[in-house]
Amino acid sequence: MASRAALIVGHSHTVCLGVPLISATRAPAVVDIPGFPSFQGLTGVWPRDQAYHDRLKEEAVGRKMIFVWRGNQHLAHYLFATRPYFDFFLSSRPDLPVMNNACLVPETAVRSRFAPINERLRWIVTALAAQGSEPVICGTPPPSGDNEAVRRRIETGGRTEAVFQRVASEFGSESMQLSPPMLRLKLWLLMQAMMEEVAAECGVPYVAVPKSVTTEEGYLREEFCEDSSHANATYGYIVLKNLESVLGLGPHGEER
Repeated sequence: MASRAALIVGHSHTVCLGVPLISATRAPAVVDIPGFPSFQGLTGVWPRDQAYHDRLKEEAVGRKMIFVWRGNQHLAHYLFATRPYFDFFLSSRPDLPVMNNACLVPETAVRSRFAPINERLRWIVTALAAQGSEPVICGTPPPSGDNEAVRRRIETGGRTEAVFQRVASEFGSESMQLSPPMLRLKLWLLMQAMMEEVAAECGVPYVAVPKSVTTEEGYLREEFCEDSSHANATYGYIVLKNLESVLGLGPHGEER
C-alpha cells in the first residue's frame, strides 16, 4: 500500500491540477495540492531541467507517479493552418471526416512526428517501474473546437500566449488562419492513443480524460478553457476527483 501521496509530475498541464509551473526558488520542490491530500506535485524550473528529472527519480521509489506528459504537440506544430492543407484518416475513429481538397498523409507519418516524446515517456516509465515506483499515465486536455475563441485568447492573452502571439505576428492579424478544429481533435486523439499504447506496453495504468469535460464531438468544453492551449482549475478538480476514483485513493494518500 502506498504510504505517501501520489506525485503528479510532468509539464505545463500539471498547472490545472494545482502544481505551480515554477517553484519560488526555481529548484525542484514537492508541493501539496490544496483539497487533495491524496496528491502532491513536483515543481521546479521551466523548461524542466536535469535537476527536475533527478528529483523525480528520487521521489519515485515506492509511490504512485502521475505522469502528465507534454500534451501540446498538436498545437505547437499544427495550431496554425499549413500550406498546403493536410489531413489524415484516424484508424481508431474512421467515422471522423477529412477535409476536401486536403493533402492526405498516412497516420504513420503523423505518428512519427509525435514518436520521440512518447519514446522518452516509455523510457522513464519503464525505468521507474523497475525501481519500485507505480507509474500512471494521465491523459491531457483536448483542444477547443471554437476557432474564434482560440483566436481571441491568443490576441488578448498574457505571457502564456507569447509563443502563439509571436507566430501570429509573423502571419499578420488579417492573414492568420487557424487549423480546422477537426484536424486538431484527430491529432489530439492520436496523441492520447499513443500514450495509452505506451502504458499498455509498460504494464501501467492509463487514465483518460473524463467524458464530462468534453463536448459531444470530443472538444474541451469552453467553460474549462484557461487559454488557447491549457485547461483551467475547474477542469483540474474534475480530473483529480476522477484519478482518486479510478486509482482507488483514499483521503490520506493511501489506497483503499
